[in-house]
Amino acid sequence: MKLQNVINDFLLFCDKRNHSESTKKTYVDRIKRFTRYLLCQNVDCYSKISKHNISKYFTGYSEHARTTVKEECHVIRVFMKFLHQAEITFTDLSDEVPKYRFPVSPYESRLWSEDEIQRLLAVIDRGSPRGKRDYAIILMAARLGMRDSDIRGLRLDNLNWENQSIDYVQSKTSIRNVLPISEEIGLAIINYLKFGRPETDCVNLFVSCVPLYGEVRQAGHYIEMYRKKAGISKEKGKHAGIHSLRHNLATNLLAAHVNVDHIFPILGHVNPETIHRYFQTDVENLRKCALSFEVV
Repeated sequence: MKLQNVINDFLLFCDKRNHSESTKKTYVDRIKRFTRYLLCQNVDCYSKISKHNISKYFTGYSEHARTTVKEECHVIRVFMKFLHQAEITFTDLSDEVPKYRFPVSPYESRLWSEDEIQRLLAVIDRGSPRGKRDYAIILMAARLGMRDSDIRGLRLDNLNWENQSIDYVQSKTSIRNVLPISEEIGLAIINYLKFGRPETDCVNLFVSCVPLYGEVRQAGHYIEMYRKKAGISKEKGKHAGIHSLRHNLATNLLAAHVNVDHIFPILGHVNPETIHRYFQTDVENLRKCALSFEVV
């Protein structure tokens, strides 16, 4: 069976597991990278994969971030299970994929202070078209906790000015979410639309600043660029990308004693249990739960 045909069958396998389009795209990108490695090892069909191939493939990830390694392991493990279920491989090689289980540190995620967020926004040149765009993007991540993919995927018709809301379908969950347009965010978007957004047929709200004015790239590097420009330090091992702003919002809402039932819809989570990951970084409230040595 041709390699592309196998990938097409794998996508059908993902459909049965109700994976979103963004998840399937991530899976395919990683599987294609794995496939290129196999071809370099003279493995021209998946039925010839050996545990040695898998082991050698992951040795190349020794210097990568642990989240990258963990995600790669997960994707390849799922793909190996599929190959066995489809009877392409004689044995289930999913057990040969390394099982990396990293303990989650309470201090692993980078938490931004309000002063740092203001400094981050202040260094953006809002007099330029790019600055107007980047300001609105980062503001939406910080104030609404929207995912990078959802901000980049926003369409002009997702903006409901009459109801002052953003109505969109999340790329990760395929679930509809509605978020408020505050005065701060509304003014930033209007400023971009009037004086920063180039004329283009692209239906996306945010577009590239260079022809052909298509969809913007991942916004993570914008955060890094402005963080350095603002002189905001980042300790080794901590995250300061666009997702950290989403995490920061959730933690601040918890610290402000906002009901969990109100937080998880804001972040677009389907399962309320998902919000529990943010409890570990709410250090101030965790201190209140600590037992004294006398009690112990």
